[in-house]
Amino acid sequence: MSVESVNQFYQEIMQEPALLQQFQSAPDRESLANLAVEVGQQKGYSFTVDEVEQALAAQSAASETGELSDQQLEAVAGGKRPKGSAEVYSGEVKEIKC
Repeated sequence: MSVESVNQFYQEIMQEPALLQQFQSAPDRESLANLAVEVGQQKGYSFTVDEVEQALAAQSAASETGELSDQQLEAVAGGKRPKGSAEVYSGEVKEIKC
């Protein structure tokens, strides 16, 4: 299909902690791409290793330019704060999470 399918698959993986952990434990980029194709096929996606590589390259390029990933944008839109941030209300620090 396309890099777009890879991105849709990525969004699905981000919602499944067990799958996410499986991908995070891939020893290298080639293993990650092969795993993505294999698991993607099991979930009904159709993309190639080359398309996975293209999607990874695009994501890396976006990270280097300072653009937020879809996951980071969703976290911001959802109101999540990074660990260690302070909650500020009317200029006062109400809570500090560590």
